[in-house]
Amino acid sequence: MDIGKYSPNVTINPLGAGYGPTLVANIRGIGLTDFKPVFEPGVPIYIDDVVLARSTGAILDLLDLERVEVLRGPQGTLFGKNAAGGPIRMVSRKPTGDGQAFIEGTVGDFNRIDFRGAFESTLIADKAFARFSFSSKKRDGYIDVLDFT
Repeated sequence: MDIGKYSPNVTINPLGAGYGPTLVANIRGIGLTDFKPVFEPGVPIYIDDVVLARSTGAILDLLDLERVEVLRGPQGTLFGKNAAGGPIRMVSRKPTGDGQAFIEGTVGDFNRIDFRGAFESTLIADKAFARFSFSSKKRDGYIDVLDFT
């Protein structure tokens, strides 16, 4: 959601709580504000070169990104999928073999406890590496459900 703050002529907004984690992305005024499953978004989202075909469910918690690319459109020949406004491409961090790791934690109101992190491991010395990411979110609601029976 923060990509629009740092890229000129890019707006990214959530559609509203009634529609779930639905994303509205526009680049230079070209995008899609209707989330019907039969419509193709004017700004497709790519995660590791795999397209999210619909805007419904496109608000994701991506926690280990190397970079985000905003490619102004039209990009029909390079990325396809009707990228009239241009695609937004997110690339995950690749393992390097130097054992990088991080962990973050958040606590807050309503018993909020969030953890996220990533670590690397060597599978075969100097040949194969793996990177693992994890996330956990827990929070109580605003109200208590009382059972009057």
